[in-house]
Amino acid sequence: MDVVLWFFLPIMVAIGSAALTYCVMQARLDAAVADQREKAARSHADAEFRTKLTEEKIKAAEEAAYHRAFDQFLNEFRVEERQFLRDDRDTGQKSVVLQERLFFRNIPLSRWIECEIAVDSFHPERIPSNVSVFNPRALIDRRETLRPAASAATAS
Repeated sequence: MDVVLWFFLPIMVAIGSAALTYCVMQARLDAAVADQREKAARSHADAEFRTKLTEEKIKAAEEAAYHRAFDQFLNEFRVEERQFLRDDRDTGQKSVVLQERLFFRNIPLSRWIECEIAVDSFHPERIPSNVSVFNPRALIDRRETLRPAASAATAS
C-alpha cells in the first residue's frame, strides 16, 4: 500500500494542481474578456454620442444658414416714401399726400400708393405714423377696424 500511495500521490497532486491552475486561468480569462467588452461598449457609446452630436451641429448650422439667408432676403425689401403738399383750388383745402412704393433691391414691386391727409398747415411731425400702407402696425390696425364691420355684415 505504501508503494501505491507513493505512486498515486504525485499523480493526484498533479491533477489537483492542474485543476486549480485551470480554474485560476479561466477566472483571469473571464475578467479580461469582461474588461474588453466594457471598453468596446464605452467606445460604441462614445461613437454614437459623437454621431448624434455631429448630426445636431449640422442641423443647427443648416437652420442658422437658412435664417441668415431669409433675413438677408427680407433686408432686400425697402419702402420708398415721398410726401408733398397738395392745394385744392376748388375747395381751398390743403392736404398732405404720402406716396409709397415697395422695392426689392432696385426693382419696384408696386406702383405709387397714395394716402391723402387733410391738414390746415403742413407739419411733418403731425403726420400719424400709422398712415403708411407698408407699415406692419398699420396693417394690423386696419384688420382690427375691418373685423367689426365684417361681423356686423354677417350678422344682418
